[in-house]
Amino acid sequence: MKTPERTTAEVFPRYLGGEVLADSATLKWPGFFARRYRFPRVVDGFLVPATAEPLITCHLNGSAEFQERDIGGAWVPRQVRRGDIFVTGSKTPYELRWRSPLRAEIDVIHIHLGVDQCLAAFEVIYQGKASAVEVIDFFGRDETLAHLSFACAELLSVRAAGNAKRVAAFAHLLTIYIAEKYTNVASQRLDYRGGLPIARLRKIEDYVRAQSRRKHLHRDAG
Repeated sequence: MKTPERTTAEVFPRYLGGEVLADSATLKWPGFFARRYRFPRVVDGFLVPATAEPLITCHLNGSAEFQERDIGGAWVPRQVRRGDIFVTGSKTPYELRWRSPLRAEIDVIHIHLGVDQCLAAFEVIYQGKASAVEVIDFFGRDETLAHLSFACAELLSVRAAGNAKRVAAFAHLLTIYIAEKYTNVASQRLDYRGGLPIARLRKIEDYVRAQSRRKHLHRDAG
């Protein structure tokens, strides 16, 4: 399957190739998508499409010699281990590859924050400027965000229903945390891998969904 440059959180797992261990979509969680994956020990490289929704990745178990790069750029090496966090609002796809020690395959959770949920949180933090807010890239240690990610994995493991009040409260807490710590108001010039203002996130989300509908209609007509 050819990986597109952009997609939505809803269909994001189909382009990763890892084993999905749990998926909040089956539980109908509102406001965000959470998926737990197990990946092969050795991955030689694959393209990760950009999403309209900001992404949080937390390494729950395992370790790896990990590398990432923008398309055509230089590989950036990282050593990843349990509790490491990656946050991005990138508007461009990027490539990943890694090698894990034997019997130490990486087990991760991906959390995509819904665009509307982000707008509401950003308005709380940046009153009157929510549409100009961008999510910044981060890789490293954030113990609070790691604990939140592990809590999210636990909610998945117990199959918390989408109408449970703790799920809605958790989504609000998570987006507020990201809004306070991993955002700023967009400048006139954005870095290539910089964040994307939330108003443009919604436009990209609408565009990707419209393209997906057109493909389905074309396939059905054929």
